[in-house]
Formats: sequence, structure tokens, C-alpha cells
Amino acid sequence: MARSKRRVSIDCLGALSGLIFIFHACGDGSPRVDDAIRVTEISLPVLATNPRNVMSLDANSDGEFVLGVGFFSFTTPTQEWDGVMRFDVDGNLLGAAGGPPGYLDGQGGDPGDARFDIPAGVAMMPDGSILVADADNNAIRRIGTDWYVETLHRVECDAGEICILDLDLDLDGAIWVSGDHVRRIEPEGTLRDVVDTGELTTESGVFHLGADIVEGNAFAIEGFNEAISILRIEKDGTVQTLTGPSQPGCIDGEPQMAAFNRLSSITVDENGRIFVADTDNGRIREVLRDGSVRTFLGVGESGSCDSVIGRGDTIPYAPYKLATAGNGRMLVVDHCDQSNHCVPPRVLLVEYSE
Repeated sequence: MARSKRRVSIDCLGALSGLIFIFHACGDGSPRVDDAIRVTEISLPVLATNPRNVMSLDANSDGEFVLGVGFFSFTTPTQEWDGVMRFDVDGNLLGAAGGPPGYLDGQGGDPGDARFDIPAGVAMMPDGSILVADADNNAIRRIGTDWYVETLHRVECDAGEICILDLDLDLDGAIWVSGDHVRRIEPEGTLRDVVDTGELTTESGVFHLGADIVEGNAFAIEGFNEAISILRIEKDGTVQTLTGPSQPGCIDGEPQMAAFNRLSSITVDENGRIFVADTDNGRIREVLRDGSVRTFLGVGESGSCDSVIGRGDTIPYAPYKLATAGNGRMLVVDHCDQSNHCVPPRVLLVEYSE
């Protein structure tokens, strides 16, 4: 799941808060400045001193956020470490659970007994606990406020298959889960299938999803880099294609014409706005309810989609994971900076007008 380094061509200039940033030519070569958006980087010393890959992200309305991470240990850089880390709004580490990749319930901490293997999705719950899509274990795990880890559900899969990939909390207190099926954990704890992704338009399956806390359904990304679609999935299994399927590209506009290049995350804010991380285009895109697409933030590879920068001291260069935090705030895991340094990834706070 690690991302390879992406080179950025130098073709045009943009000025932001007195600093000069070098961008690839996009559209007419002049990024549009949106004064309603402000971007700042959150300092994370623990990632700076112990580089690792960030696999998943979630945030709450208090500004705290959780990262599902992998590779490298807190103490031994040559040792793999898969687990979950919780931070406050200033980037201070509040706690962690994990260790060498494995599957074991138990007390968290570092060191601790609990083990994960690719924490591909995380969700912060209202009671302070954290749910984890433990992908290689095909399990949905719960980390309590005391950092004790337990398994809630484990899905039977064919050998070598990954059936649990992402999860998110919806309006009803249910948890949507993506993978070989789209599933829901109902508030009383039962796990049920909603959609068999083998019945969708591609064989790739649903990789990422975001729950709609306004209407209680889910929005999902189908496909990886070919035939990408954005789906709206109802609780009764009804599926509507909002945009796509599209081939790799960078096109804003109508649902049938919009194009992306490796969508890595989708999130829905408290007003129902849908955002996707268009990683290889270097942009955060917004999908409107009619399926049309616009560039929200970012400047990346050339294409006919827009280029947008905000106020602040930086922009996302390869947005990989997104999580809305209420009150017009979004957390972004960015896998590259302007110098093409991808390890460690950065966490950015994006503030925008609701």
C-alpha cells in the first residue's frame, strides 16, 4: 500500500502567502486563489522521527484525529509496525496500539499485546472508541478508551483475498464497511451484507467509502484506476452511479465527462458535501449531488480540470486520505511535499467556508 515517489514537472509559478511554489502547468497555467480556503500543516514529531506509511485517517469535531499506520517501529526502524495512533489537534500523540504485523486481541500501547495487519480503515466513535478495518486479517476491530483491542467481526474469505478495506460511521450510528461486499454494522451490533460488489459494473470492487451523516446512506469509490465510478448506496442496497465510469484523466464537469486518476479516499461533511482524494492528479475534488465534479483544492499534473490554491503556507501535493472534522474543517494525509519528499507523509488541516 506504499505509494511510489511522483516527480513534479516545473512549468508555472504560483505565489501563496509571500512564498513561491513551483507548479506543473494546468489549464491556462494560473492557479485560481480561493480566499475561503486556508491550509496549514500539523507538526507530527513522532512521524518525523519514525517514518511510516499512513493507511487510514479519521477525525472528530474536537479536532482529534486517528491514523492507521504501517511499517517501521517506534523504537526499531528496521522492524515493521502496524497499528493505530491517536493525536490531539496540535499533533501530540495521545496513545497507540500495535506492533509487528499479526492478529491478536489484547491490551494496546507500544509495546502491547494487540496486533494488526494493515489497518486500512479507522472510524472514531462518539463514545471515544476507535473501529479499525484490519484488512489482512479480514476483521473489524474495536479499540476501547483504555486502549484494549477486541474483534467485533471477522469475515470468511478465500485464501489471499482481502474482504475488509474501509469503514465509516453514519447518521444512524451504523458502520458502513467496504470490500468484497458493502456491509453495515447496525447499531445493535449485527453485521449484514448490503451490496455484493461482484454485481457492480467492474470486477475491482469498492475500495473506499464515506458515510453520509445527513441522509444515512453511503458514497463509495468503485474501481482503482480503470473505470472509476462514484456510487451512492442506500441502506436497502439500491445503488446509483453519480459519476463515471471513467478512464484515468483530469476533467471537471458533467458526470459523464468527469475523470480522475487514482482515487484514494472519499469523505462527506456535515452538510452533505462529498470530497475525494484524487491522488495522482494532486487534487481534492468535490462531487456535487447531481454527479458533476469540480476541483476543490490542489495543483497537479496537466489536464482540463481546475487548479486551486488557498491561503496558508502550503497545499496538498498528493492527497491520499481525507476526513472531515466539522465546522468547515478537513484533515488531509498528503504523501508528497513540493520537494517530492514522500516519507514521512504530512497531515494538513484544511479550513473552508461551509
